Amino acid sequence: MAMAAPVRLYDAHYIPLPSQGNVYSLAFLQVDRGVTKVLVASLKRKVYSLEYVHDARGVLHPTVNEIPFTYLPEGSEIISIDAFNKSENREEMVVGFAIIKDVDRGDGKTSQYLNIYSDWEPEFGASPLETLAQNWRHVELPFIPYQLQHAVVDINGTLDTCFLLSGSDKTMHLYCEDKPNQSFREEPLEPLFPEFADLPSVVLWTNFYKDIPGLRVTALACECGYIRVSVVDLSLLRVTHVWSTTHDNPVTSVRLFTLGTRLEAPEFVRAALRDPSDLATPADHQPLHLLVTNALMPSAVYSELPLAPGRPPPRRHLLADSDASDVVTCSCVCDINMDSRNELVLGTYGQEILVYSLQGNTWAQIWRHSFSQPLLGVTYVDLIGDGINELVVLTNHGLQVLQHDTREAAALCRQRLETLSGLTSGDLGRLVEAARRPAGQQQP
Repeated sequence: MAMAAPVRLYDAHYIPLPSQGNVYSLAFLQVDRGVTKVLVASLKRKVYSLEYVHDARGVLHPTVNEIPFTYLPEGSEIISIDAFNKSENREEMVVGFAIIKDVDRGDGKTSQYLNIYSDWEPEFGASPLETLAQNWRHVELPFIPYQLQHAVVDINGTLDTCFLLSGSDKTMHLYCEDKPNQSFREEPLEPLFPEFADLPSVVLWTNFYKDIPGLRVTALACECGYIRVSVVDLSLLRVTHVWSTTHDNPVTSVRLFTLGTRLEAPEFVRAALRDPSDLATPADHQPLHLLVTNALMPSAVYSELPLAPGRPPPRRHLLADSDASDVVTCSCVCDINMDSRNELVLGTYGQEILVYSLQGNTWAQIWRHSFSQPLLGVTYVDLIGDGINELVVLTNHGLQVLQHDTREAAALCRQRLETLSGLTSGDLGRLVEAARRPAGQQQP
């Protein structure tokens, strides 16, 4: 049994926050050059952005700015946040907040809203976030909101990105842009998302897998412990298969994943490969698995989910000691040790990150890291734009960034390129330089 590659991450930056958030308080925006911008919403109406910028000497520094979003009234709390970029070529950001506001009318009732911010009226010279923070529309909600996320849907032959919001009414709600009126409105859900019919209780978490051509696989977890995985034929918008199970405690998150990573090799690497089969197996040929994190019991992986009728049920693997550090509050699936296989990253209220890797037929814990506060969110994204992801962790009192050592990553990259190409180190260096050279420029 091959041992997993070691996890080497180093504490890089810590950004304190004036008040805590919750498990729905992190959002991410993809901007230019592969850079990811992080948005953090605290319960007390403060919203911050984290990004890395160059100083006058060209040195990168983390920069945190408070974004003054309008119409977050006194006495309100931000329950969840989500964000997306409408354009692949420029920054056309949309940010949504689900908020709840106390109403002083003696009956203890509250009012709820979905606030959506977009650059409907761009201001010359202002940053994209500052512009959209002043341009908002809101939808009053007759239910308590939970997780807010976005999904791309086909509406009358046009692809559009819409918000999906889970509610206390045991229903998922769909909000799409009304472009002529520069606003968002609720649309019927089931014609576009038939997998959300007949929910037994409040949906706490949903996750989509969209890398199988023609299909959408949706996993959802309910407050009662009910878990469902649905396969939707996108050409018919019809559920073709459902697998479900129930846990005896609340489920805090679900993640669909394949064991292998999905990365396209650059052309200069493809040209140098001795055998095209050295390229990774396409994700649509890999079995699909489900990570389920629990509040009171060990978290679990369901291996090889059945995606069509007649397939055997998945195998259940418990993650040993995943319940030994209090509640597992958050999770992500990523190749955190750069071994071309995905690992499972769990964040706990017991102030620890737990990392599991598949060793033979067992998911074994290969790394743990302690923090000074309980964890509420975790993700693995590229904040700098150098192609190396950072681990971003939201705690009760701040945002922590853990980074790889760039020298170790560069050495690993060169070693693997040499192995794949059969080239010497010198040949590989010349090949990389040729790839960097502008088209038409001759070698000196």
